[in-house]
Parts: sequence; C-alpha cells; structure tokens
Amino acid sequence: MTPTHPLDDTIIEALGLPRDTDVTTLSYAHTPEWDSVGHLELITSIEDRFGISIDAADVGEMVDYGTLRKLLADKYAVKAEP
Repeated sequence: MTPTHPLDDTIIEALGLPRDTDVTTLSYAHTPEWDSVGHLELITSIEDRFGISIDAADVGEMVDYGTLRKLLADKYAVKAEP
C-alpha cells in the first residue's frame, strides 16, 4: 500500500519504513521500528505535521494504526482520508 494521506506519510517517515508499507497493519511493539523511541518520534511528527498537541493520556493509547487514526479523527480533527 502506498501512503495517500499526510497521516500515512507521517507514519512512514517517522518510523523510517519503506514507502510501500501497509500502515494499517502497524502496531507498537509488534512493528520493530515502532518501539518506545519510535513512538515518541511518531507522536512528535504527527504534532508537527498537523499543528496539534496530543494529550499525554492519548499518547499511551495510540498503540496501533486503527486506534491512532480514530483518536486523531475524533479528538484532534485529523482525518485519514485524502
């Protein structure tokens, strides 16, 4: 899957993954690049890209693509559609 939305692009870039990575399958600790350091890089990159500040409680919940996408859409108005 080639990223088509800035959120997907941000995930790919922050975690240093190949461009054709299927981001929908990614999750914390199950994706080698998404370790504790990768998680902080990912959160920082999302905040920078979308001009938001993510609550600390939400950071701990963002452990897979689906949850990340849902929280960003519901609470921070970041839509995953192009």
